[in-house]
Amino acid sequence: MIEVSREVASSDRELRRGEGVTDRTAEREQIVAEAYRSLDKNGGTALSVTEILANTGLSTRAFYRHFKTRDELLLVMLRRDRERVLTELRTVVTEADGPVDALTRWVDAMFALLADPRRKRRVLTFYSEEMQRTRGYHQELDRFEATQHVLLAQIIEDGRRTGAFPAADPGPDARSALASIEAGFTEQARRSTGADPRETAAQILRFILRALGYRAANSGTPS
Repeated sequence: MIEVSREVASSDRELRRGEGVTDRTAEREQIVAEAYRSLDKNGGTALSVTEILANTGLSTRAFYRHFKTRDELLLVMLRRDRERVLTELRTVVTEADGPVDALTRWVDAMFALLADPRRKRRVLTFYSEEMQRTRGYHQELDRFEATQHVLLAQIIEDGRRTGAFPAADPGPDARSALASIEAGFTEQARRSTGADPRETAAQILRFILRALGYRAANSGTPS
């Protein structure tokens, strides 16, 4: 009987511990979700921990249980957004029919972020002054760009190996391609009106393909 009681007590403790972890996870997600709403509402100009706590009904202790500083919260948000983009890029590359299609899908996927009004607002939030003042922001972007570079260099290397990109030098060309994409992406993101993101994507893709020698080896570029 004593052994059974001990097993029940142990089971109860484990259950409470599991519920506590679930509660803490939900609490953390609540803070992050409210931070996204706050930045979206303010156009990325400010993020107030006081406002987050007031809107969630959580305590200051609850906030600092999950995040040491406001900057840490912002970096978590940035990291999540960048990881989501990387997952989408990996998916379209995996589904592609060869390196030309992979590169086309990559560029299209990036600019598709700007064709969706909700995601464009999120992009602008992460380019905002508030985010750029965040300690660790630029290091986080550097890590994101380094991962992009590896993935894109592999596409270009595949193209060189198959003969689709005969003029390619994968490492440097991946950096140049990313710079072109980033420049066009940033300019397009900050426009309230102007060229369709898909048109900008097509222009940049043609530029990159020519640089890789695709036009010299083929009759034309992807439409």
